[in-house]
Amino acid sequence: MLRYFLENAYVPLYGITFLLSLYRYSKYFDTKLKYLPIIFIYTFLNEMLGSLIFEYPEYRFFGSDALAFYNMVIYNIYNVIFCLYFFRIYTFYLDNEKIKTGIQYASIAFLIVATINPFYEDFVTSSQTATYVVGGLIILVCSTLYLRQVFTTKNEIPWKNDLLFWISLGLFVFYAGYLPIKILRFYHSIYNITEGTHVRLTHLSLIVIMYLLIIIGFLRMRRRLPR
Repeated sequence: MLRYFLENAYVPLYGITFLLSLYRYSKYFDTKLKYLPIIFIYTFLNEMLGSLIFEYPEYRFFGSDALAFYNMVIYNIYNVIFCLYFFRIYTFYLDNEKIKTGIQYASIAFLIVATINPFYEDFVTSSQTATYVVGGLIILVCSTLYLRQVFTTKNEIPWKNDLLFWISLGLFVFYAGYLPIKILRFYHSIYNITEGTHVRLTHLSLIVIMYLLIIIGFLRMRRRLPR
C-alpha cells in the first residue's frame, strides 16, 4: 500500500509544485527566484521522459538494443543544471560575502568534477555519482547556511512566510537523507549487491517530503522585496 502510494505520488507532486509556482508567480516574479517555474516544469518533464524511455523502448535515444532502457543521460544533465541553479540562488540570498565567495569556488569545483566524472563513469549509461555527491553536499551546506541565517538574523518576512526557507528545508531533508543512499547504491553497483526494497521506499519518501515542504512554501509565502 505504502509502496503503491509513493510510486504514484511523486510525479504528480512535481506537477502540482509547477502549477503553484505559476499561481504564486506575482509574489516573486521580480526576484532572483523568478526562474523557479522553469526548474519545476523541467523536473516534471524530465521525470516523465525518463519514465517514458524506461517503459517504452521505442522512444529510446539510442539504436542499440543494449541501450534500450538507459535514460541516465537526461538525469545527469538535469542534475548539473539543478545544482548550478541553486548555487546561484544561494549566492544571492546568503548575506555573508565570504560565504558567497565560497559558493562561487565550490561551483567551479563542482564543474571540474562534472567534467572529470564521465572519464570514470559513462555519461550515457551510468549515474555520475561523484558529480551528484559533490553537488548534493554543496546544496546541503548552502541550505543549512540559509536556514541558520533565517533564524539568526532579522528578515524582511517571517520564516513561515519565506518561500526560500521552505525550499531550503526541503532540499536539506532530501539531500541529508539521499546522499548516503546514493553512495550506498554506488557501492552496490560495484559489488553487484541487490538493493533492498526499503532503499527505494526511502528515496521516494524523501522526494515526497521535499516537495510537500516546497508546496507549503508556495501556499504560505508572502511577497518579498525584489532582490
